Amino acid sequence: MGVNAFIEYHKESINENRSKFKLAEFVLFLVLILFGTIMLADAVSAAGAAAPSQTKINQDNITKVTTQTSLSQTNTSKLKLHSAGTIKPAGNGNFIVGWLKIPRLGVKCTIRSDTVNAYNAAYHYPQSAAFGQHGECGLMSHRTTYSALFRHLDSLRVGDKVIITNLQKTKYTYSVTSNGKDIRWDYKTNPIKFANTGTARLLLVTCYPPGSAKAAFITHCKLISADYLPKVLSTTPKNMQIKTSRTATIAIKFSERIKKDRYSTKMRFKNLKTNKYVSISISIKGNMLYIKTSTKRSSNTWYQFTIPNESIQDYTGNYLKAKYTFKFKT
Repeated sequence: MGVNAFIEYHKESINENRSKFKLAEFVLFLVLILFGTIMLADAVSAAGAAAPSQTKINQDNITKVTTQTSLSQTNTSKLKLHSAGTIKPAGNGNFIVGWLKIPRLGVKCTIRSDTVNAYNAAYHYPQSAAFGQHGECGLMSHRTTYSALFRHLDSLRVGDKVIITNLQKTKYTYSVTSNGKDIRWDYKTNPIKFANTGTARLLLVTCYPPGSAKAAFITHCKLISADYLPKVLSTTPKNMQIKTSRTATIAIKFSERIKKDRYSTKMRFKNLKTNKYVSISISIKGNMLYIKTSTKRSSNTWYQFTIPNESIQDYTGNYLKAKYTFKFKT
């Protein structure tokens, strides 16, 4: 019977008897119904609170693992400065130091230096080597919580690629050398220690077995290539040089072999006295860029040459890190 029907049912009784006893009895009955409803809701809520989800359990376990490992390593070795690139705030006091890509697993995420408990991110152990450097670089991520990026880490095969890009856009490619052979059940009493010498290696760390933190599962990789961005090493004439030739070819030396891009026509040679652009011709040989002006340059005049970052690229497709500009005076 609904509440409205219940009230209607008792209206007649109240009207007929009009006695304080009957009215009190009716009110007491309503109070008992309300009290019973509240008790039932509290019981359901308590039951839910008493049974936390497996995800929460795993999250708490892996947080304890990370904390213990970090503290133990801090006590056994002096923390090295994080040299994977300039640290950039990512909001709320968090930091991003690079990007991780694992093609076989479909993983594309950021790399952080502050926490493992972040969505779509892996954690770089600050005690480990920087990306691409001598020694062991360590990355950790969850298997069942926070995007679970490493949930299929054990499916990687020897030879699979793991790619890390730092903030300077240098790309380091690693190759898996072993997987499933390094499961450390004693990691709580014998925390992971990262070597800081030898060839550049990468250790991908997660919990084991899935959904538990009883052991540390480690995938080992080795560095097979480093793809650096091209940069300007020198110019002829030098930046801010005076009394330069009015006819000599301008030469710019890069850190590696380069080629033109579709934006090469956007290179600009400017007469700063007239504020007008000068017509030029461009040629490339190896890691050298040569510029000739169509007419003789004016005497006692400042000139400025500008190379947009997308006007030159190396043979692996990398552009300049940023626009490059230099000046000289005839």
